[in-house]
Amino acid sequence: MKKFRSRWELLQRLSAQRRKLAELDVLRARTALSETSGKELAIQQELQANAHVFANLTAEPVSAHYLVACRLVTEQCTEQLAALHTERESRQQELHKLLTAWRQRSVEVDQTDQLTQRERQVYDAEQLASEQIEVDEHSMALHRNRKPRSEEMS
Repeated sequence: MKKFRSRWELLQRLSAQRRKLAELDVLRARTALSETSGKELAIQQELQANAHVFANLTAEPVSAHYLVACRLVTEQCTEQLAALHTERESRQQELHKLLTAWRQRSVEVDQTDQLTQRERQVYDAEQLASEQIEVDEHSMALHRNRKPRSEEMS
């Protein structure tokens, strides 16, 4: 009984640890995705600010160097935005894979729990049967050792 109980407890602990690890993986992926989205938002805001500056500059005479510098900054922001967009997509795919793996682990853990539960039921049934056999053997032994009443009266 102790052996089965320790095995049962070990399986339960392993199951809980696997769930926690899967939850941490998903949390890490979501955090990375939100960081990427934050960077992407900051670059978009910078692009909007640059567009606003360009709109204001069209009415005023500006040096060509300044316009070239603004254009380079805008191109860099656009490239960074494209890179972050690609990174965000890859992180979303990674998160999707992690969630799929987590769901699969949950199904596997549930199946393991069901199998372990069945093993426990079989073990309990075997224990009950062996105890019943012992009781039956003991009662038969008592019955054999008992003298018939007719012999006792004589």
